[in-house]
Amino acid sequence: MRFLVFSFIIFVQWTVNAQDIWVEQRIKDYGTVNFWNNEAFTVKIINQSDKDLSFLPIFYNQKYKVWFSQPKLKPGEEGHISIIYYSEKKGTFKKTIPVYHSLSGNPILFKINGYIKDFDPEALLICPTVNNGPSQNLGKINIEVRDFDTDKIIQADQINIESLSGRKIATYGNSKGYEVVLTSGQYRITASHSNYEQYEARVNLNSYQRKFIVYLVKKTLEIYEPRDVFVTDKKDSSFKEKKNLESSESDRPDIIVVEEPNLIDTSMIENDHSNQIELDSNIYKFNNIILVADISTSMKYNNKVNYLNSSVNQLIEALRRKDQVGMISLASTANVIHAPGYVTNKDSLRSILTTIKIGGATNGGAALQMAYKMASEHFVLEGNNQIIIATDGTFTGGRMSRKEMLELIQLKTEEGIHLSTIGLNPNERGILFLNKLAEIGLGDYIQINGKEGEESKLLEMVKIQSKKTP
Repeated sequence: MRFLVFSFIIFVQWTVNAQDIWVEQRIKDYGTVNFWNNEAFTVKIINQSDKDLSFLPIFYNQKYKVWFSQPKLKPGEEGHISIIYYSEKKGTFKKTIPVYHSLSGNPILFKINGYIKDFDPEALLICPTVNNGPSQNLGKINIEVRDFDTDKIIQADQINIESLSGRKIATYGNSKGYEVVLTSGQYRITASHSNYEQYEARVNLNSYQRKFIVYLVKKTLEIYEPRDVFVTDKKDSSFKEKKNLESSESDRPDIIVVEEPNLIDTSMIENDHSNQIELDSNIYKFNNIILVADISTSMKYNNKVNYLNSSVNQLIEALRRKDQVGMISLASTANVIHAPGYVTNKDSLRSILTTIKIGGATNGGAALQMAYKMASEHFVLEGNNQIIIATDGTFTGGRMSRKEMLELIQLKTEEGIHLSTIGLNPNERGILFLNKLAEIGLGDYIQINGKEGEESKLLEMVKIQSKKTP
């Protein structure tokens, strides 16, 4: 009888405690893992009691680490608990991890199990820290979904994130998007929303970054229907918004009016000695050029990279030994493919772009920040300091919003670094966007669609930017 009473008391106590705390999941079966990389087991937890819920410190353990999104939860408040398992042995693992709290002497028990076939090169075999913060290979990232045209945050109907091995990453919605807790690596992201094109990309996410932006493009038939494009002449170089064109054409709904103040006009080049192999130092300033080449998946098609490479090679032939060139490849990450330096070996610069593997999403913000850093470090006084972005028009995504991107361009323009753009067979939305970047950057916009003779446009653009004033 005493045993029954005791059991009943324990049962009642457990039931009360269970009602006080709601835990999303207590068991995690990793299954068979081909390359173990300390994937975090993250669960949502809600304090359903009328008291503050405090988590007690977790003493250092080489085999696992527990991380709380916040150490205390007020009544009704929700948070997250993440558990990371560390092992130096392959094969089967099974672990029970207790998490103690202030509402009861009984811990919340989490159970993890799985089978490790091999280890990822970046996997940690032993827990690296003894404090209560997140470990060095785990981080919380806010995923924002934005409208490409308005730059406003929207709530996607569906968003999925998974590793390349297929394991799904839990996403938690909040007022600014979605939160994920993960380790550094490559992931596939898909996002969809009614009346928008589906987003699908392979991206690099780092545990230390706080934000990643996904841009969704609206399904609008009128954007992609063939229409006339009218281009206005360059009027001024201010950052103020231009007035709408005062013409009857601007009122027609079937016409796009593109204000393109920086479109190249080759008639501007006087006495440029076009038959001369290298630029004439009496006519052109010395150059500090940083080329940002988009190599994301969309660049695979229609020979876009080949067109760009032909244009770059013609520019290289015309540059002098005292000109400086740097190159950055842009996809899921931004990488230096040629460190900035003087043009002393043209052979090493030729065909650089054709040797790069194409694929991934577009992390425009990271590439732009890297390009400005390189341009600033190699700034040429009284020279042409110019960043050139070559893309098919999808120069978005990553950690910077479009607004932040435009603000950075304007700031650096005031410091003397101009920005120009190359549209490689872009659609109409891409044309408008790249024109906007070039306008704010006080540079030029050129378009390369693969037609004969277009490879000279890049050189002509650099000539205009570097030409000395009389």
